[in-house]
Amino acid sequence: MLLLIELDAVIFSIFITRVPWVAAIYTEGSKLCAGSIISPYHVLTVAHCFAYTNGTARNEDLYIVRVGKHYREPTLIESPTQTRMIKNLILHEEFRGEEERNGYDIGIIEVNEPFIFSSQDGTVGTVTGWGFLEEPGPRSNVLMKVNVAFWSRSTCYHQLPSHFTETYFSNDKICAGYINASRSLCYGDAGAGLVFPSDERYYLRGIGSTIMSSDRGCESNSYTLYTKVSHYISWIKSHISRKESIPITFRTRSTGFQSVVAGCALPNHIPHGKFNLVGKPNYIENMIVPRDSALELKCDDGNTNSRYFYCLENEWTNIKEAKCNIPGRCSSLMPTESEYYSCTNNNNKVSCKDPPYGTEAKQLCYRFFTNSGRKVTKCVAGKWNAPFTSCIPECGRKTITSRTLIVNGEEVQEQEYPWVVAIYDSTDEQICGGTIISREFVISAAHCFTELDGRKKDINHYTILAGKHYRSKHRAEQNTQESKVKSLDIHPEFVGQIQNYRDDIALIQLETPFQITGQVRPICIDIDNLYEEYDFIDGVKAVVAGWGLSTSGGHATQVLKKLEVPYVDRRKCKETFGLEFAQKYLTSDKICAGYHNMNKSVCNGDSGSGLYFKTESQYYIRGIASLTQNSILGCDPNLYALYTKVSRYINWIKNITHIELYYS
Repeated sequence: MLLLIELDAVIFSIFITRVPWVAAIYTEGSKLCAGSIISPYHVLTVAHCFAYTNGTARNEDLYIVRVGKHYREPTLIESPTQTRMIKNLILHEEFRGEEERNGYDIGIIEVNEPFIFSSQDGTVGTVTGWGFLEEPGPRSNVLMKVNVAFWSRSTCYHQLPSHFTETYFSNDKICAGYINASRSLCYGDAGAGLVFPSDERYYLRGIGSTIMSSDRGCESNSYTLYTKVSHYISWIKSHISRKESIPITFRTRSTGFQSVVAGCALPNHIPHGKFNLVGKPNYIENMIVPRDSALELKCDDGNTNSRYFYCLENEWTNIKEAKCNIPGRCSSLMPTESEYYSCTNNNNKVSCKDPPYGTEAKQLCYRFFTNSGRKVTKCVAGKWNAPFTSCIPECGRKTITSRTLIVNGEEVQEQEYPWVVAIYDSTDEQICGGTIISREFVISAAHCFTELDGRKKDINHYTILAGKHYRSKHRAEQNTQESKVKSLDIHPEFVGQIQNYRDDIALIQLETPFQITGQVRPICIDIDNLYEEYDFIDGVKAVVAGWGLSTSGGHATQVLKKLEVPYVDRRKCKETFGLEFAQKYLTSDKICAGYHNMNKSVCNGDSGSGLYFKTESQYYIRGIASLTQNSILGCDPNLYALYTKVSRYINWIKNITHIELYYS
């Protein structure tokens, strides 16, 4: 972090427009280094600001670059300030940090977007920064400057202690400052540029690198060592003067002649490419623009490295080399069961089967599918410039308006809850319910598929039907889809009655994936657990739907029924069930919902059914019907039911189904 100190002399606050090349480089909040702008895309600074003590580079994403700042505080808004991220951080290859006495202490920052240069003139200023005003003491909150004198190597060797020069005064350093004048750089000024005026311009000669320390901190009565820029001209050019990059403006000798025309004419656009005038919104061919203007050429072939041309000596540098390749065609975009495409080229509709370069493709989802990601891409250089994310089934949306399950429950309108499935055994008897969570997977209770000790039954015994309204497997229904079981995952910790039905959860992979329709759709899973805290409040209503007994001790319902039940907190649930039942079955993976003494509850046939909470316009599955307390007639309709808590098993579900891809 580079700042300038004048303890006994006057400290000058300066206008940032007087030193427009100064860059502030922030990391970890307010930690600061400085640098100097040397091209629209590049800042020259020291390497040690961006490296560990052994010279290893830090992550460039930790830094931001701001230019046009007057005040040190990074969050203070200033109208001329421009902020850039670091695209590429180049430290000298020989820099090894303190291990090599900070030799080769020089670095180049390439920013992600070009700086927009202003036309204001700079005035005299040698070194600028935001370092400490005194040691010990506060850092400066505004940009400061100090004029320092250059000294020969022999003078510095005689004036500086031998232990300092032998360690740090390498042949790539120059020396500047004053002895016993209380004006120097200090902590916070590292990377500041040492500039000298010449022919109404300033030229960067050094980069603040190393200062002496004292028992008070930095030594303000001694010279400062700067990395010598001319020592690294070839290295700088090699990194920022390539054809595909930006030509740096190094000073050249003048011929003594000057054109009457003070600028360059904007060239015509070239085939398959377009010029932009850096920092200006409008581009008018043949218009005269000032000297030092910059042109950016972007080609249609998708080359991400823009080329730049500068108006020097009233001519554009290397403008004859401005060429773009002819782009190719892109791969075809074919419709799938969830999405299709619309392609245009120059506002004309074209086929997506053989799209030429420049084609813009828009992704459209079929009904009941959605896509929250990228929906438009463009054919550039024979490739689509950005991949689409797939259209996925809309989850948790009811097909029709709900009325308001399953003892004494209310009949559901047909396909009202399109994620509900019926599970049948080898005798074609409906034994459990389940919930669709994707085209390939259904979630249910583990005890539906196991013996009392948790051993898995033969998966070939089971059939899954979606889109059902009637309980009977053989009742003809127009929108029903059927699948056998491809694989069955029981939670590895589930051992049935032995552990009181803890971890009562199962995932069924379908042999024939369901087709998404208005009558067969998945429920939402809150994979990031964003809404659970709002749902698990005593009294908040949820819905459970199934084909269980219509009355306790009676017959199973022949149509799908639903029951709206409130969430019940654990204390109330434990008190109602009694200590013996609660200690045995109200395990940490269970939640409690239902009514007490109201003759409304889930019952036999409802196991595995989902407990659904509505959040805004969608339903999320929070529980899986597991067990309730029995009475002499079977299930007790006057007691709460226990549900397996889905959020406890999100990682297990994701590892098997990869369902997070639906929500990314």
